[in-house]
Amino acid sequence: MEYVDGTDLAKTLENRGKVLLPVTEACDYVRQAALGLQHAHQKGMVHRDVKPGNLLLCHKDGVVKLLDMGLARLQEAKALTTAEGSVMGTPDYIAPEQALDSHTVDIRADIYSLGCTLYHLLTAKVPFAGTQGQKIAAHMHKEPAPVESHRADLPRYLLVLVRKMMAKKPADRCQTPAEAALALEHCIKLAGGFVPREVETRPLKPRPVEEVKIDTVPPRPRLQRRRQGILLLRPRSKTPALGREQGYPATTPHP
Repeated sequence: MEYVDGTDLAKTLENRGKVLLPVTEACDYVRQAALGLQHAHQKGMVHRDVKPGNLLLCHKDGVVKLLDMGLARLQEAKALTTAEGSVMGTPDYIAPEQALDSHTVDIRADIYSLGCTLYHLLTAKVPFAGTQGQKIAAHMHKEPAPVESHRADLPRYLLVLVRKMMAKKPADRCQTPAEAALALEHCIKLAGGFVPREVETRPLKPRPVEEVKIDTVPPRPRLQRRRQGILLLRPRSKTPALGREQGYPATTPHP
């Protein structure tokens, strides 16, 4: 088992008190968690207890680890070990359909819980207050206070995303964690943040095998030659506009 020197996000929020997390930081934590959930989803697993306390932030490199798969289940498996009618999950983050039947939920329940986690990270408040029963009922029938009522520095795209992830109907949410991660990456960039290349959500496109290079110093017009197997294209003297577009000074024809 891997040992990770870190702090879970619930403790991170507690340590900050009333100081809110930067937008880019909160979005990146949830984006990384979404990538972890996508990996579990591809293995046919549903976590069923996504919350800040189950997201461990590594002190060394800022990587978020997904913890506590104790409530996870394979989507095609039948749960036989838990009494019928019991509620599995944490009331502050539980999806409406999970409150009704924990055994039939799919990955979209985790997306709802991840949306509640994002709400908490952005506002330092859980979506609903009250007793456990009141919170569960609120998740099923009420809408939380808008995120923008707690802070005003959020991109509109992020406000829409939080509502989408926390939609009451699973069909109205992001359908996979990868979809949520891609949207969160966009939010980070809108907020002026940077997504490290090595953990970027989208796969990097391979560079082309062959490249055409153009010298920075303009040579004589209408001249073409080969050097080291690379074709060097020279601007024609009769098209000075093209020369300016490519960064060359306009040239005059040679007699």
